Amino acid sequence: MKRMVERKTADNTMFGENTSMLLYFCNFASKYDDAFYELNRLLQIACTMPVTSVASERSFSCLKLIKTHLRTTMLDERLSSLAVLSIYSERVNELDIG
Repeated sequence: MKRMVERKTADNTMFGENTSMLLYFCNFASKYDDAFYELNRLLQIACTMPVTSVASERSFSCLKLIKTHLRTTMLDERLSSLAVLSIYSERVNELDIG
């Protein structure tokens, strides 16, 4: 597959002007699904997953900050509410509670 992509990219028959587009490559590789089944599956996963996992990492980071001695005395509902407020702190700061 690597040699085929290099050859198709060199003569601009594979992607044309969109050489960095993952979807075009996924469409191209899907034609050869029988020969490159695993590659095709990985490309499908790559197309459906978000580009970064920053939001999930930020959520876990915020949860770690919340986790204190008070956590053991809180009910789940309050802990969950604090976690949501901490995760979306930028949006909370924009609220006009005044």
